[in-house]
Amino acid sequence: MFLTILVPTYNRGYYLDGLLRQLSDSRIFRSLKDIEIVVANNCSTDQTRSIAEGYLSALPNMRIVNHTVHVASAEENIFRSFGYCNGEYTWVLSDDDVPLLENLPRVLEELVNSQPDFLLTNCALSSPTGEVLTHAVVPMHAQSHTTDILDIAERFGFWYMLAGISLQIVRTSLVRSYDFKPLTEISVIYSHVAAYLDCFHGKKTVVLNCPLMWYVTRNDVRHWKKAARKMNVGDDFFWTLGFIRQLKYLIDRGVVPANILAYGLDSNEKARWRLSFSILERFFRQVVRMRCKPARRQSLTAGQFHEIAEILLNSDPFYRDVIRDIRTLYVLPRGVRRWVNVRQWMKEVSLIYKIKRQVDSLRAHSHTYLQTLYLRTHRGFQIYHVGPSFWATKKGKEHYLYNE
Repeated sequence: MFLTILVPTYNRGYYLDGLLRQLSDSRIFRSLKDIEIVVANNCSTDQTRSIAEGYLSALPNMRIVNHTVHVASAEENIFRSFGYCNGEYTWVLSDDDVPLLENLPRVLEELVNSQPDFLLTNCALSSPTGEVLTHAVVPMHAQSHTTDILDIAERFGFWYMLAGISLQIVRTSLVRSYDFKPLTEISVIYSHVAAYLDCFHGKKTVVLNCPLMWYVTRNDVRHWKKAARKMNVGDDFFWTLGFIRQLKYLIDRGVVPANILAYGLDSNEKARWRLSFSILERFFRQVVRMRCKPARRQSLTAGQFHEIAEILLNSDPFYRDVIRDIRTLYVLPRGVRRWVNVRQWMKEVSLIYKIKRQVDSLRAHSHTYLQTLYLRTHRGFQIYHVGPSFWATKKGKEHYLYNE
């Protein structure tokens, strides 16, 4: 077997039905050989099992794995299901994603010709209403690019391209025997990114300029808050303590350099910015939330505060002043009835606004290095000196120049 399409699912029979219908109706997909489908059912209590079984005749290459033990996350369901994948390669396909099956033959051709250990595909982007935003989230000049997975993490971040499970095809043998448990115990969210960095560090990685799915942009704030409540952690844990501890795990194993936060980037479809700034911004937000909504799961112990502050200070000395003020806010006495002591309450509000202004200033510095290349504005265009060339862009369109 050459390729396994692994579909993890839990109580999403409606979405699974749409995905399996698309696969069974596709003439292109039915013509492809040496492909199996594995539906990993995480003890669903809806109609997921019967819906999957209804497609067994239309998809004779499909197997249904009905797990008898429920796990708390999609990541854990994926990790344990790799053992059921017989293909040389495995494509984890989310049940609510829309694959571009017409491009699958090109992807298979790349797998045969390049024999990568990790394949990352570009993706098309649409709004929830179906509006096409872009046909490729990463501008590429070549059809494919051979690199290292660490290079992708440093240039595009852990939380964007590498976080999209449906964008990746992995060599099954390298993930089947991997011990995922230490990472899931640190933080389940983004554990698959840290695991892939460990599995495929130093292995052949190919980025293919061929979208394999539509990625639908959604406002995921409620989803992340729900996940944080379920796991009894702070709302920003996944991007602060959880992520920092995942990084430490990878650093200790020699997978990523100790100074990765000093130059690593995060990104989305519009821009890139320094990874350390994302942690700083969420760190500040968590301290404010801790004071305004003193739920136990939102609290940071003194040790946890020091753990976050220390890695930020080591990543950028310019954070020294703002972290000092965040620490002042953290230790500021908090009375039960703050509105009684108006002076104390106003001091707290004033400090919060002061830190916010510092963070906003650092955001401008962290979002792009183009400001250091800016020369002047001429007839509505901003002029930049990039290497031996001069570049011009309209205000608000700087991200296009940054991508170039």
